[in-house]
Amino acid sequence: MPTSAINRSATSCLPNGLAPTSLDFPETSVREPAAGINSSGPLIPEVPSGNTPDDYRVILRSRHGDHYHHAEKFYRMCTGGWSSKHAKRLNMCGSSAMFLRHRETGEVKVGSSACHLRYCPICAARRAAEVSGRIFEWLQHQENPRLITLTIRHSHRRLADQITDLLTFWRRLYKSDNWAKWVRAGVWVLQVTYNRKRCEWHPHLHVLTVGKYYPHQQLQRDWKRASGGSTIVDIRGIGQPKEAAKYVGRYVGRAANLAEIPEGRWIELYWGLKGRRLFGEFGTPKGEERLLARTKRSDLDEWEKLGFFSDVVKSVHFDDNAWAILQAWKHNRPLNELLKVPRRMVDHNQNGDLMVWEFNEGDYFNAYRISSE
Repeated sequence: MPTSAINRSATSCLPNGLAPTSLDFPETSVREPAAGINSSGPLIPEVPSGNTPDDYRVILRSRHGDHYHHAEKFYRMCTGGWSSKHAKRLNMCGSSAMFLRHRETGEVKVGSSACHLRYCPICAARRAAEVSGRIFEWLQHQENPRLITLTIRHSHRRLADQITDLLTFWRRLYKSDNWAKWVRAGVWVLQVTYNRKRCEWHPHLHVLTVGKYYPHQQLQRDWKRASGGSTIVDIRGIGQPKEAAKYVGRYVGRAANLAEIPEGRWIELYWGLKGRRLFGEFGTPKGEERLLARTKRSDLDEWEKLGFFSDVVKSVHFDDNAWAILQAWKHNRPLNELLKVPRRMVDHNQNGDLMVWEFNEGDYFNAYRISSE
């Protein structure tokens, strides 16, 4: 290890053109909080300009702005404050992060842990991007795909009751002979919005379908029969499959936008959707990969570990491997060789000297004193 620090300043805290998602670690809970973060309380710091923060959560939260604040407040309100397991899981989302390199292409990404909570904007964005990509690939091989929207009559009834009715009506329509006659396969998602002027919930279904053209009047009659009176339906062809895939994938990741719903109705929203199946697919042949399935562990085996995110960022001033990894990630450049960065603790003493503790494979560690000049 060199004995003098390398003067390196990051020009940007985020890589150019970084996608809004990261590879997920297979675990769904995190036992190791990152340094400097209190997992029992709120902390949503801003990304410092000019430097890369050593806590990956800072970067993840900065991408979603107020949406993370809303989710944080939502779980505190609905599940019992900061001490609730949901609030803790949300706060720990992304706390364990690691640089990964693709074995064949050399592409560098950051894989991070996920809380998988329904209203977490970080996990919702990852899930939406994953599903949208699959749906887009599927739509490219389909002829004349269409988007059907099914809505029930507006009312002031409880959201839970309206969703129960909507899903019941959908099952009736799906099992009807006419539906099977016109529709071969597809994906359905539930969306919940709120009309502030009328103080009414508006749950409805978006169904992405392939098959024969379903005449609008026939669909109206079938939906009226299935729902007991509602005729509010919409059917339209899809001109841009990529946009349609993004539209449907968005609601797979998140059924409702908390920013558009009054805080006073959040508890009703929480209990109205709790335990519900909010999306599904039909008509997928057996043996084919499901469009809405989560990433399998085998897909993650194509990536090799380079080092923990915090260790790499803290080591860039004196470790050439760390510098190369960070630059490859920021500028979307392939890393031609496997570089490793060990686990470290980095700090400055009272004299301003950089102190580095490197954790070896054993149960001991060595201390290095590096001049900060």
